Amino acid sequence: MEREKGELNTKLNDKDTILQTLIDGLNAMQREQTKERKSREELEEKLKLDMEKMKSDMEKMSALLNEERKSREELEEKVLRLEKMSSEFQRKLDEQRREVNERLGVVAKEVIHSIFSHMFRTASEGDGGEGSSVQK
Repeated sequence: MEREKGELNTKLNDKDTILQTLIDGLNAMQREQTKERKSREELEEKLKLDMEKMKSDMEKMSALLNEERKSREELEEKVLRLEKMSSEFQRKLDEQRREVNERLGVVAKEVIHSIFSHMFRTASEGDGGEGSSVQK
């Protein structure tokens, strides 16, 4: 009976050891799962923060692009106005140049006519002597 009792105690101790090993294994698995869950939660939080930052950065870039587009459109409008002003200025300049050339032509004709008239008058008033181009 003692022997049977000893065998039963040994079997019970073996079963206790097995149960304790299983409990330790389960506890280790729980700790590992807890670590993994915490790690996953931290990663999810980091990902959430990164995505919020990315969204904020994209909104800033969008705002900058809109400002750039608006600025470019304003510059294009200014360029068009300057081109129009330049064209108008060139047209007026060409018109004034034509007017000046016409006036110069008239003045040149009058000057030439005046010079020849003076030369002929001087020549016809001369006495036909020395230095006179027309002899009487």
